Amino acid sequence: GYATRVENLTLAAPAPAPNTSFIPGAVIALPTSNQNIGEADVTGLDVTVAYAYAGKIARLDVWSSASLLRGSLADQSLNRVYDLPFTAERMARAGLTFNYGDRAIVSSSVIVNGSQAGFVTVATSPNFQKRVPGYAVAHLNAELWNKGHRLAATLRVQNLLDNRYYNAGNSTAATYFRSPQEARSVQVGLRLRL
Repeated sequence: GYATRVENLTLAAPAPAPNTSFIPGAVIALPTSNQNIGEADVTGLDVTVAYAYAGKIARLDVWSSASLLRGSLADQSLNRVYDLPFTAERMARAGLTFNYGDRAIVSSSVIVNGSQAGFVTVATSPNFQKRVPGYAVAHLNAELWNKGHRLAATLRVQNLLDNRYYNAGNSTAATYFRSPQEARSVQVGLRLRL
């Protein structure tokens, strides 16, 4: 487990509107300046388990990890406390790699993240204190080598089930509150050892 406290973090604080009279019709909405007004408290626990089996020809490696995290970010200028931004409170990962005679190798992993807090500080924003939903995503990698180990066919699939998922995005209501992540991608290739 761990516990961390950080003081004097730089956060955006409201600032006086600058003079824009030199640009006809210009208005700067919600001006901010960075100031050392933040304070973060974080506690957490990480657990990892791994298992390996090695036979005469085949090998299997299995692993998993889980994390629990509690955290807050305080804005001392506004007397406001936010959930720790851009961080999931619960995360889990698991994976396995199967190797058959160093000729056929298959590896897969699954990532499960709980909901994430954004960092929208404007109380009138529709995204104020909202969370981005959690997600699960799986990946697959495979290689098949020829007998002489000089040529391999490779396959890499990211987001195997083509889940639509998001991470917490930028920190203002005017930009992305949640950032879309990659759709399924498939890469097929050949690898040649010279």
